[in-house]
Amino acid sequence: MRAIIYARVSTEEQGENFSIPSQIAAARRYASDRGWQVVAELSDMIPGGTLDRPALRKVRDLIAVRAIDAVIVYHLDRLSRDVAQMLLLRDEMYSAGVALHVVTRRQSADTAEGRLFDTIEGAFAEFERLKIAERSKRGKRQKLESGSVVGHHQPPYGYRYEGVKRERRMVVYEPEAVWVRRMFAWLVDGVSTRTIVARLDAGGAPLPDNARVPRRAGMGWARQTITRIIRNPAYRGEAWSETYQIGVSVPAIVDEDIWRRANERLERNRLEALRNAKRFYPLRTRIRCGVCGAAMAGCSPRPRKDGRKYYYYRCSSTSEPRNPLCTQKRFYNAERLETAVWQWVVEHVLDEARLTEAIEQANARDAESRGEREREHTAWKRQVAEAESRIERLINAYTAGVLDLDTFAATKRQYDMQKESAERELARVEAMLQSADQRRLDRDALIDCARRVKSSLAPGLVTSEDQARAYEALGLAVIITGDEAYVSVTLTGDAQTFRVDETRSLLACL
Repeated sequence: MRAIIYARVSTEEQGENFSIPSQIAAARRYASDRGWQVVAELSDMIPGGTLDRPALRKVRDLIAVRAIDAVIVYHLDRLSRDVAQMLLLRDEMYSAGVALHVVTRRQSADTAEGRLFDTIEGAFAEFERLKIAERSKRGKRQKLESGSVVGHHQPPYGYRYEGVKRERRMVVYEPEAVWVRRMFAWLVDGVSTRTIVARLDAGGAPLPDNARVPRRAGMGWARQTITRIIRNPAYRGEAWSETYQIGVSVPAIVDEDIWRRANERLERNRLEALRNAKRFYPLRTRIRCGVCGAAMAGCSPRPRKDGRKYYYYRCSSTSEPRNPLCTQKRFYNAERLETAVWQWVVEHVLDEARLTEAIEQANARDAESRGEREREHTAWKRQVAEAESRIERLINAYTAGVLDLDTFAATKRQYDMQKESAERELARVEAMLQSADQRRLDRDALIDCARRVKSSLAPGLVTSEDQARAYEALGLAVIITGDEAYVSVTLTGDAQTFRVDETRSLLACL
């Protein structure tokens, strides 16, 4: 008999200890005692509340093609900590003639009693997972509210952590905080971020060791770092946790008024930079470097010998020779690049025939994947029906005097949890099916969106400002790497969105 061993832990920290090796070793002994051939050993370090696990996908693929005869897990909760998902996996195995073996309690039987035990054990595993998650989230939120630090991320520049575990707090680190105060004061006084960078480098200000900017180490300060510091509300005494949607009080480095005025100055500088630009760049803020991810900015090198002046787009992280952060040092001719992008938008987005063709192709792809979603829908619907049938039989057994009240109540709770889990998954798949149907129904609305954008353009000659407004309405994004450009737009109509994208070679136009 060909068997496959599957092991799982929830986190990488657990994966570093002996949990996975011990699960696999126990499963090996189980297979060896029965004389089975172990064809593969797979493991995941992902929580058991999801089916999106690389190793589990391989197991399911092998089951689907009937390449194995048995799946061995150490404990049923290693397969899944969600009742509905566990039962779905078990049914997939039974349908393919694959036996499920659990080391801690031998083979999972495809009988009424076996299904009952699987359901109860799976329900307890799901209950434990939900309780652990609830306690963990509640504990972390209480820690945040009390001012404690949650996680192991780097503190903002100007702060350090003190204490351990529950006593860990974020405190002001004066050797850096003094420079933070100077940054805010300089900006309020009208000093540009470029000049602030020069002053920090000249004054020997310690560089940030934040994990987000490791490439800055030893290369000096950057304007983006200054902007990020000025906009961070932690410096006025309030750090915001996106995960827990809560504001956390921290020691302030500058007062509220200074922070507000510095941010106002930052925004005013941005608007003045737009007004004072020597040329209007319609792709500004819409184009990014495909190598380092930085924005590509418009620039104008010195005029050539013939006296003509050319304008270009270039990765902003390479704009200063002393701070070469990106290997893409090429200048892209602004006029040719803008012409190529606009031509693509006109041909693929504003041309109704081509746009209709793209939408129809997307609808065809949806139709191809609909069969798989419908099969999944049928499986979850069957799980709901089975749970309801079990509850009905349980009620009949109780009314016939076969079960006492305590056993009835405990078992019904497990069946209710199974049904609720299956109903959640069923609702998710139904939402996906409805979304696919809605995309087909909204094709005309998306065409109308393109028409509105097209009608907003000035008659006759389309100016750079017209193009920029159209790009804003379409959500244009351009990513350039070498001679290739990835261009995409997003049409929105009646609360539905559709993205048109293409990877283009720029050799012809640049």
